[in-house]
Amino acid sequence: MLFRSELHAAGGVHGTLSLDALRREPPPPGGPERSGPVRLLQFPLAGDPHVEPLRPAADDEGFARLGRRAAYVAPELAAGQAVCDELSDVYAIGAILHALLAGEPPHGDAGGLTAVRAAARVGPPQLPDAVPRPLRDVAARLLSTDRSLRLPSAREAAGAIAAAVGLDRKSTRLNSSHA
Repeated sequence: MLFRSELHAAGGVHGTLSLDALRREPPPPGGPERSGPVRLLQFPLAGDPHVEPLRPAADDEGFARLGRRAAYVAPELAAGQAVCDELSDVYAIGAILHALLAGEPPHGDAGGLTAVRAAARVGPPQLPDAVPRPLRDVAARLLSTDRSLRLPSAREAAGAIAAAVGLDRKSTRLNSSHA
C-alpha cells in the first residue's frame, strides 16, 4: 500500500484520479455508518510513468473514452503535448474536492473534451457560498489553470484541505491499493 503523497515522492503519478478511483471501505464493527477509510484505487492501471509518460489522447475520441472522468483532467493535458505529472494529479484532487462540495465535478458532467476545454477557457467554477471560505480558497488554488499557482504536491494539498476543515494533518490518512 502506498500513501498518495508517497507515490509522488517516489516519482510516480496516478494520472487517472477521479471520484471513480475512490472507494470507502466498510466501517469497523460498531463504528458509525460512514466512517470506513477511503481507498485510492486504479494504480498502476494507468501505466508505468517511468517507462512512458502518461498522456491522454488529446482529441475528442480520446477524451470521450474518459467519459465523466474527463472532468478531473487538468486543462493543460488537452493540448496533447503535456504529460500527467504531480501538478495534474493536484488538479484532479481539487476537482474531487469540488465534486464533493458542490455535488458535481467542475464544469458539470459535460464529460469528454468539452469539460477540459471549459476548464482551460473559464477556469475553476465558483463553489456555493454555503461552503466555508477556507475550503473555497483551497479548491480554487488546486483548480487553478495556472500550474504555478497550484499547491506543488499531493502532500501539501492534503494538508491544506485538512487545515481548511480543522483536522490535524497527521491524523488523516488515505491509502492507495492496487486494484
